[in-house]
Amino acid sequence: MAVIKRVGRFELRRLIGRGAMSTVWEAVDSLGKGSVAIKFFHHPPEMSDPEWASLLRRFHLEAMSSARIEHPNIVKVYGAGEAEDGFYIVMELVRGVSMRDRLRMEGRFSPGSAAEVAIQLCGALGAAHKLGTVHCDLKPENVLLEPVNQLHERVKLVDFGMANAFRAPKGMPGAWGGSPAYMSPEQASGGPLDGRSDIFSLGVVLFETLTGQAAFEGDSIVAVLHRVVSEPIAVERIPDPFKAIVAKAVEKRPYLRFATVEEMKEALQRAVA
Repeated sequence: MAVIKRVGRFELRRLIGRGAMSTVWEAVDSLGKGSVAIKFFHHPPEMSDPEWASLLRRFHLEAMSSARIEHPNIVKVYGAGEAEDGFYIVMELVRGVSMRDRLRMEGRFSPGSAAEVAIQLCGALGAAHKLGTVHCDLKPENVLLEPVNQLHERVKLVDFGMANAFRAPKGMPGAWGGSPAYMSPEQASGGPLDGRSDIFSLGVVLFETLTGQAAFEGDSIVAVLHRVVSEPIAVERIPDPFKAIVAKAVEKRPYLRFATVEEMKEALQRAVA
């Protein structure tokens, strides 16, 4: 990627994150409206021009869909555009760390902290589901934790619908994009998705925050997907009263899960109480 110093009216200041296909920069608005985060998605060299053009169309559709979602636990999307070798999203800058960083530092969350984060995620997902948007890539890397005071953090969920933009043709394994270890079985097999797919992913994330270990591991993507589709999660390692909540959220068949994230949120609130 060529070095970019400015995107539109935004001046890039520092690199704050890097992924396999993306980089995230802190940038300053030249109009004096403060700092933002800009996430660049780069053109994979193995992708053909027609595939890239199709991806661009899906990306813009998903970015605009994400911009419609208003919720305090969702990172606000301000706009999107094309760069020299890819495209980018301009979004709210969050001063905090990711859930992945916190897991690396602390190993696992206390039950109370894990529940507080999951409850806030339920609120964020519920707002999106009401607009017909499924996140498709809920994982610790996409959950940001912003300090509120010494005792509490505000959850900020990022990358709504971006896995949908990166999906492969329907019918292929993992056709809906996303991260294999956090996919629902129906997402892993390229089936139709609704909010219950995000509920499965949230159950997987909650398992990891409570135990400090990933729910599905394997030596290859195929092995991980096989476990997602066929093998149960070791819920016996989860402390009560969260064991039953995770078990219900990660049922292989969608109709056996919580019907909505609001139901899951109520169960978590009862467990905390």
